[in-house]
Amino acid sequence: NALSGVVNIITRTGGDEHKFYARVDKDDLFRITQTNQTTDAEISMSGPLVAGTLFYTVAARGIATNTRWWQDMEKYFPGAIDKTLNGFAKLNVVVSPTIRVGGQILFSRHDWRDYEFPWRYNLTGIPPERTTSNRIAVILSHALSNNFYYAASLSRYYIGSSIGDGDRADVRPGTPWEYDFFLRNVVGGQRTWWARMNQESYTGKIDGTLTVEKDHILKFGAEATVYRLNSDII
Repeated sequence: NALSGVVNIITRTGGDEHKFYARVDKDDLFRITQTNQTTDAEISMSGPLVAGTLFYTVAARGIATNTRWWQDMEKYFPGAIDKTLNGFAKLNVVVSPTIRVGGQILFSRHDWRDYEFPWRYNLTGIPPERTTSNRIAVILSHALSNNFYYAASLSRYYIGSSIGDGDRADVRPGTPWEYDFFLRNVVGGQRTWWARMNQESYTGKIDGTLTVEKDHILKFGAEATVYRLNSDII
């Protein structure tokens, strides 16, 4: 229900030629300069499945890093401690010169661990965190005439986040930490954070555009959304 700053993103559609793209960046490839121990990889493909009728687009990007605190993190965790994977897939069907049907899937996953200086001798005591999301949508575009067209869509969006491993019963609130007064740091124990939160939304939407004469455009639409929310936090 934003009142301003709304952005409408139109994603790329596959064409009549197959295209492929790949990229890999690494900040410590030759062990000369290390900043975050980060690897960033991206790949995309697009093209026709059925010439002139069915087109696809697929893209994915993954980022793995030990963050700016890598010198402390690598003592406790093998490999990257902050990992992100984003992906997108799209199919478009040209039913007729005036009708197009498309399907889209977007997904994202982010796994990481926080860094806190007082816990640098016990970073495994800070629970891991994760956020996942995905969106599935079906879209119909139909031009009824040169002056009027509409688009209708159905979609489901999910986003979930978690803090801590295991089940709720594994959490023991009030467990003391081991604090070293000489180092002035936490050197043992677990931070008792645990959470499971998620949101689902189901949306139906229709938009129409009517060109009146040559200088006027009338736009209209309707949208309905149903939400399901769950939250369990210790």
